[in-house]
Amino acid sequence: MATEADFGLMIWDGKSLGTVMNVFRLARQAKKVVIYKAHATQPIEVATETDVARLLAHCDSDVQRRVMKHAQQEHLVSPVPQQVGLF
Repeated sequence: MATEADFGLMIWDGKSLGTVMNVFRLARQAKKVVIYKAHATQPIEVATETDVARLLAHCDSDVQRRVMKHAQQEHLVSPVPQQVGLF
């Protein structure tokens, strides 16, 4: 999806790994993503990897850990033990 898309429009519960990984993949390709997060009053715009890091900074540690695990498996980030930041 991320390769074929020009941009992303996501509805995210704040926990789903598949949705946030697609956000990550799109941002890695410098493609804009608009995310409607459950219970949020405003959409979130993501256009860079830094934006993804900001988005995930507001998620619980389990979501952050799972995203990093999958991002490392896909070689989107380099494996760093006990990484403090995402990038």
